[in-house]
Amino acid sequence: INDQNGFVFGPDLWVTTNSGINWNKVDDSIKPNFMKIQFLNTSLGYGIGGDGYYGGSSFYRTSDGGYSWAKLYDGNPNSSFNGFFMQDSLNGWLTEHNTLFKTTNGGSEWTEVFVDTLLDFIRGVEFFNANLGVVFEVQQRFNNYTLNYLTTDGGQSWQKYQMGDEPFLSSFLKIKRTDPSHIWVVNQQGVWLSGDTVKNWTKVTSEVEGWAAGFDFLDSLNGWVAHMDGQQNKVKFTKDGGLTWDTYMKPYMVQTQDLVIDGRDYFGKINVTVAGLEGSLFRYLEDWDYAYQQNSYTNGWLMSISIYRDGNIAHKWVAGSGGIVLYASDYITDVSEDTPVQLSEFRLEQNYPNPFNPTTMISWQSPVSGHQTLNVYDMLGREMKTLVDEYKPAGMH
Repeated sequence: INDQNGFVFGPDLWVTTNSGINWNKVDDSIKPNFMKIQFLNTSLGYGIGGDGYYGGSSFYRTSDGGYSWAKLYDGNPNSSFNGFFMQDSLNGWLTEHNTLFKTTNGGSEWTEVFVDTLLDFIRGVEFFNANLGVVFEVQQRFNNYTLNYLTTDGGQSWQKYQMGDEPFLSSFLKIKRTDPSHIWVVNQQGVWLSGDTVKNWTKVTSEVEGWAAGFDFLDSLNGWVAHMDGQQNKVKFTKDGGLTWDTYMKPYMVQTQDLVIDGRDYFGKINVTVAGLEGSLFRYLEDWDYAYQQNSYTNGWLMSISIYRDGNIAHKWVAGSGGIVLYASDYITDVSEDTPVQLSEFRLEQNYPNPFNPTTMISWQSPVSGHQTLNVYDMLGREMKTLVDEYKPAGMH
């Protein structure tokens, strides 16, 4: 800026006051690189992210809808926060590498919570009500299988459940419950569904194999996934609980980081927001076979989307690197999460895949609860095997 004072910009910021003879690193950034955000109402929001690019995370809070942020808590400089969830303005949970923390004062102070011994990694944490919560994608030392830990007493105790018999299940960045019998996870191996609160999981489909960074489900039937199969140019959606999928193309190839269903618009069509690298921000509308790009006014990385629904208005924030925070609001019809879709008929779906070797999935729906039986017959009508013979709640199975 003159013959004495100058700056060098890169991943870090350096300043000289003696014509470049000596340079000093500016250690404190004025803006965080947000990795995840969550808003509890139109004013109160939280976020995690680092002040730089080389480790270390902080916990932030905004009280004015995202215009300004206060740093409340600094993590280990040699580690990073992986996930967090605020139950209300005082109580919340935070994961850092292999440790779970809890706050009771809005994030200013955090105490370590014991989950299990030999924990090597924790991806994230989510609570469905005051008592029911899950710590997800947990890895233990000397164990190649993915674990989820369930609490039913507000985090006082945790029960371990292995996620299937397939090792190295990883990289699901969030978990979504649409009703008590439908908890969804999407990762590089496919779409997974748990009907008993993370105790048991079924791979619904392998059609989205190849990493899916962003996904969301509106209910037990309607879900959207940003599919990264090497080209990073597809968004897939299902209207039947994952049995079949249709594909929309992105306007151009770019990596997605988060995808959120805004809700249904005035005409009952699902609206979807997709955010990713290079400032990419797309909107999709159900039954429109194209996306339209929204101007994000940046080419920074957009990492996380948070939605707060207030009546018929969906308030939406997108955050990312360099302290980027974008805001928009849309009119939607009522969204009733945590309520199963009301089915009106019995239906047995085509098994998938077909033909198959060695396994296939058979799905059916029942509009009423009751004792249900599912049998397999050969071509001559002889009963070969009974797959289901038990009480089942109404819904998709």
